[in-house]
Amino acid sequence: MCGIACIFREDNDIVDERVIESMCTVIKYRGPDDSGVAAGNGFGMGSRRLAIVDLSERGHMPMFTDDGRHIIVYNGEVYNFKEIAAGLEQYGIKFNTGADTEVVLKAYLHYGPECLKMFNGMFAFAIYDTKDKAAFIARDRLGIKPLYYSIYNKQLVLGSELKCLWEANVSKIFNVDKFEELLSFRYVAGEETIYKNVKKLMPGHYLTYNSGKTAIHKWWDLGDYALNDHYSPNEDPLEWYRKTFDDAVRIRTISDVPVGILLSGGLDSSSVAASLKNNGELSSFTVRFAEKKYDEGELAKIVAGNCGLDYNELSINTNDVFQKTIELISGSDEPVFHGSDLFVKEIASYAKPKVTVLLSGEGGDETLGGYVRYNPLRYPKLLRLSFIFSPILNIISFENNRARKLIKMLGLKSIENFILYNSSDIFPADLKKMGLATSGNISYRKTILKEAQSLYPNDPLRQVMYYDTKTYLCSLLDRNDQMTMRASIECRVPFLDFRLVQGLAALPSKNLFLTNEPKSLLRQCFGTRLPKEILSAKKIGFAVPWAQYYRSMPQFKDYILRIRDHKLISQVFNNPEKINEVLKAFINGDDSKFAFVNQLTNICLWYDINIEGLSFASLPPPKRKRIFYVGNFLSKHGLNANTNVSLINHLRDNFNIYYSSEKKYKAVRLLDMVKKFLHERKKTDVVLIDVYSSDGFWYAYLLSRIARVFKIPYINILHGGNLPWRLKNNQNKSIALFSNSYKNISPSLYLNKVFSEAEFKVDYLPNFIDLDQYQFKMRPHVICKLFWLRAFHETYNPLLAVRILKILVDAGYDASLCMVGPDKDGSMNEVENMAKKIGVFDRMRISGRLNRDEWTALSEDYDIFINTTNFDNHPVSVLEAMALGLPIVSTNVGGIPFLIDDKITGLLNPPDDAIAFAESIISLLKDNDKALELSKNARKKAETFIWKSLEKTWINMINEAN
Repeated sequence: MCGIACIFREDNDIVDERVIESMCTVIKYRGPDDSGVAAGNGFGMGSRRLAIVDLSERGHMPMFTDDGRHIIVYNGEVYNFKEIAAGLEQYGIKFNTGADTEVVLKAYLHYGPECLKMFNGMFAFAIYDTKDKAAFIARDRLGIKPLYYSIYNKQLVLGSELKCLWEANVSKIFNVDKFEELLSFRYVAGEETIYKNVKKLMPGHYLTYNSGKTAIHKWWDLGDYALNDHYSPNEDPLEWYRKTFDDAVRIRTISDVPVGILLSGGLDSSSVAASLKNNGELSSFTVRFAEKKYDEGELAKIVAGNCGLDYNELSINTNDVFQKTIELISGSDEPVFHGSDLFVKEIASYAKPKVTVLLSGEGGDETLGGYVRYNPLRYPKLLRLSFIFSPILNIISFENNRARKLIKMLGLKSIENFILYNSSDIFPADLKKMGLATSGNISYRKTILKEAQSLYPNDPLRQVMYYDTKTYLCSLLDRNDQMTMRASIECRVPFLDFRLVQGLAALPSKNLFLTNEPKSLLRQCFGTRLPKEILSAKKIGFAVPWAQYYRSMPQFKDYILRIRDHKLISQVFNNPEKINEVLKAFINGDDSKFAFVNQLTNICLWYDINIEGLSFASLPPPKRKRIFYVGNFLSKHGLNANTNVSLINHLRDNFNIYYSSEKKYKAVRLLDMVKKFLHERKKTDVVLIDVYSSDGFWYAYLLSRIARVFKIPYINILHGGNLPWRLKNNQNKSIALFSNSYKNISPSLYLNKVFSEAEFKVDYLPNFIDLDQYQFKMRPHVICKLFWLRAFHETYNPLLAVRILKILVDAGYDASLCMVGPDKDGSMNEVENMAKKIGVFDRMRISGRLNRDEWTALSEDYDIFINTTNFDNHPVSVLEAMALGLPIVSTNVGGIPFLIDDKITGLLNPPDDAIAFAESIISLLKDNDKALELSKNARKKAETFIWKSLEKTWINMINEAN
C-alpha cells in the first residue's frame, strides 16, 4: 500500500527528480516507511511506501527488473500473489523479494495486460519500459485504489492524489460546469473530476502511453457478468456465498503487520467480524456518538465480545468538530462529502497505534441490495401508481426523514429518474426553485443507467444496484482511501472481492433476494453466526448529527449565514436572495432544507480553502457593494477566458455582480443593457464600464449618462487601443464620459499619458493574468516556428507576419507560422491571399478565435511569439506569451515598451519593418541561451501582473465610491 507519482514525456527529455520527490513528499502519509525516485530520459517515477508485506528493504520502490529495463511503482495489494508467483516459477521466473510488487511486475512482463485478470486485490500501478519508452498504467476492477492523471505540455502526469499533480505544475482549474452534479450527488462520476484538466483512470481500465500517444482500454466490466450463466455459481447460492466470503476475508488478513476491523455495529461489518472469529487476536474499532439516535456502539460491543475481538471505541468530542472539519477539507483536493468522512479519518487515526491494516464493510449494500432507499424499487407497479398520487402526498407533512425523502422522490415521476437520483437528496426541481439553470449534464450517469436497463430489463432493483456500483460506490471507495490513508492505514474491503461481485451480478434475482428483507442472502448465510440484536437492529448506516452541529456551533452557523454572498452563488444561481431564505430557514429549524444546506456548505468551504487558498480566519466578510457591469466585450466573447472575465470573477469574491447583456446584436444588446440597468438601478451601488472598442465607447457613453441621472457613481476601465482617436474625434462626448466618472482606470501607461495630455485624470491599474492558468515551458532548442495571436485587423498588421515568414524562408530557414484570432475586417482573407501569392501558404496554420485552453495547448508546438501590431496599449496576449515562456519579438509601439524591456524580456522592432523582425528572430535561432534567458525574464515579469498585487486597490476603490 503506497502512494505513487509519475511523469512520462513525449519528447524524451530528462525528468527532474526534484519534481518527482516533491510530488511524493506531499503524500508522505500514504507511505511513511520508505520513499524512492527513479528518473531519466522520458520518465520520472516515485513512491511512498507503507510496508505491509515483506517489510524489508527488498520491497523498495521504484522496483527494477534485474536487467534494469522495466520499472514499477505500485499502490495496493494483490492477495493471491503467492499463487501467481508459483505459476510464474514454473516458467523459470525467479523472485528476489517476498513482496507482491515484484509479482505484479513479472506477471505483466510474462502475461501482458492479461495478468490483470489474474489479480485478486486492489491496485493502481505504472510500469515503464526504458527501452521502448512506453508506459503501462492500470487500475483495479472496482476502483478501490485511486489514480488521477493530466496530459499537458507533451507529458503525462499521474498520481495517487490530485495534490501530486499540483506539485508538477498542473493548473488547478475548477470546472464550474460540474457544480450541479457535485451539489446533487456529492461526487463527479466517471472519468471527469471537478478540475477541467484532470481525469481519473476509470476502474477496470488500463492506459498506455508511448511517444505521446495515449490509449485507454477496458479490461474488466461488471456488465459482462450480469445474469451470465457462465459466471453464475453452480452450487447452492448460500453455500457459495458463505464459502467465498470467508475466503475473501481470510486473504485480506494476509499481512506482516497487525490487522483490525472497522466495526460499526451494522450487519456488514458484523459479518466481517463473524468471519474473523477464529482468526486469532484481532482488534476492532468503533466510533461512539453522545446522541443515542446515531450511536451503534453498544451493538458493536456485543459483536466484538461474541467474536472475541479486542474492542476499542472512540467518543467524538463535538467541541472539536468544526476545527477538525477545516483540517479535513484543507487536505482534500476533491470534494467527496459523505457525512461520515471526518469520523472515518478520526477512527483510522485512533487505530493507527495498534494496527496498520483495517477491514471495512464497504460494498455490501450495493452488491446485496441493502440500502433502505432501494425498497420502493422492489415493487415497481406500486411505485408507478404512487407517482400519480405524489402531488396529494406532497401536501402531507411528514416528520420522518426517510418518508419525507420518499415523497420527494415520487415527484421524479419515473422509475428511471428514481434510480438516477436514488443516492441524491437534491433533485432538479429543487435546483430550479433555487434559481439554478439546470443543465442535466450527467451524461455518464445516464449512460450507466441505460446499461443497467439493458442488462436487467424489468428489474429496477437490480438496475439501481448496478448503477450505484459504478457511481455512488466509487465515491465511497474514494472516501475510504482518502480518510484512512491520511492516517497511514490500509483499508481492505472483502465484500468487493471480484469473485463475490461477479457471482452476485450473475445470480438470478430469485437466488439473490430470498426474502423481502434487505440483504436477505447475507442474513441467511451468517444469521447463526451473529447476535440476534444485530439481525433485528434498525439500519443507521454511519449517520452523523450534522444538522445539530451546524445550528449549535457558532463557527458553522456564522459561515452558513454568509454563504449567500459566496463567489460560487453569484456564478451559478440567478437569485442569491432565494438561497439566503433557504439558509435562514434551515438555521431556524427547517430540517427539510438540510440536504441542500449541507452540500452547499461543504462545497463553499472546500472552494474557499482549496481553490481560493483562504484560511477560515481570512474568509471574506459579507459583500458591501453591488456592481452593475457594462461590457459588450464580456458578453460578446461568451464569457470566455479574457481579462474582463477574470476581473469580474475576482471581484465576485467581495461584491455582487450584475451583468448588462448577453444579446448577440449590437443595437439589441445596447437596448437590453439600458433595460436591465433601469430595472436594477435601485440595488446598484457602482456601475463598472468597460470602454473598449468603437462600439464599446457608445455603450459606455449612454450608460454613463443614465448613471449620472440616477446619481450612481461609475468607474471607466479604458481598454481600447483606438480611444485616443475617439478622444480626438468626439471631444464633447469624451468629456461627458470621462469627466463625470468617479474613476477612470487605464491598464496602459502609454494611454495614461495620452489622457493626461488631454487633461483627463486617469489612474494606472494594469491588466493582470491568473498565472496558474499558464504552464511555463522552457524551450532550450528554439526552432523557427512562429506563433501570432491577435484579431485579424489592420490595427494588428497581420500581413507583416506573412512578410516576415517569407524573409525567413528565403533565408533558408524551415519556418512555419500559426495565426490565431477572429477576423474583424476581412484581413484573414488578405493574409491567405498574400501567403498563396508569395508561396508560403503551405507553411501556415490559420485559425479563428480559440478559447484560452485551446490556443495555449496549440502554442506548445511553437517556439517564438511575434506581435506585429501598429498600435497597442497593454496587450494581454503578450503578457500571456510571457507567462508561457514563448520568446517574444514585437513592435515597439504604444504601451508595448512599458511591458517589454528590449533585449531583457523580449526584442522590440519598429512597426511594419519585416527585415528588422526577421533579424531579431534569426538572432534567437542562433543563440538558444539568449532565447531561454528572455523567456525566464519574461516569466518573472509576468509574475508581477497577478491579481493579488491589485486586489486591495480594486476593493478599496469600489468600496469608497459614493
